[in-house]
Amino acid sequence: MPGDHFGENALLHKAFQYCTVRATERSGVLCFSEAEFRQTLRRSKLEKEAEKAIFVASVPMFAKLPWERLLKMNHLLQPREFPRGAVLLAQGDTPPGLFVVQDGRLVVLREMQYVEGGRQRTRRMHLETLMPRDTYGGDAMLHGLLRSRTTLMAETDVTVLFMSRTDFAPSLLTEEALRMLKLNAKLYRPDDELLLQRHYHELEWDRAKRHFVKEVLSEARDKRKLKALLSGNPATMKRGEW
Repeated sequence: MPGDHFGENALLHKAFQYCTVRATERSGVLCFSEAEFRQTLRRSKLEKEAEKAIFVASVPMFAKLPWERLLKMNHLLQPREFPRGAVLLAQGDTPPGLFVVQDGRLVVLREMQYVEGGRQRTRRMHLETLMPRDTYGGDAMLHGLLRSRTTLMAETDVTVLFMSRTDFAPSLLTEEALRMLKLNAKLYRPDDELLLQRHYHELEWDRAKRHFVKEVLSEARDKRKLKALLSGNPATMKRGEW
């Protein structure tokens, strides 16, 4: 019937056709030779590699790399896909290498412990959202076996380009790129004292917002009560009572 196909075994596995296909009426078919099929696959792979190379060249850290280093970087950075909510790196683990966001969003989090009301408490703090072309893992590349002070998690379905720290060599980057990598590494060494200050500021802000909402509601209730009393309508006065 229209849309049906046959002969895929010959294309994929170079196998013989073990049955006869015969037209029962006048028909038209589209043919695809093995050579054309494999050429299309090669072209598709080359196009994907070209797209990846263009993307890698657009990452600020790699933008000014010499062509030969850029090609090497493009070869080492391999795509990986993660679903929403996946943890790419847990706090306390050793970073395996460099992550470059290609598509989707990642969030950088830190679980912070503090004492409140005489009890030990834990809060997960949001530090940053990483978008396409943002990078994470500079510490792993520069300093080796350091434990991560943050958690890297997929906020959406995400595709990253990943390079293992064992594949990295400083000679791959220019001095400017190395400075950017060092700056990137410093971003994810959070100061817990500053985070604790932020935590208490956010608590105070939440209390202030709740107090404001409470005052607004109270004022609205008072106005409705006053309006009911001034109307002199018993039914309205009854509805206005709290």
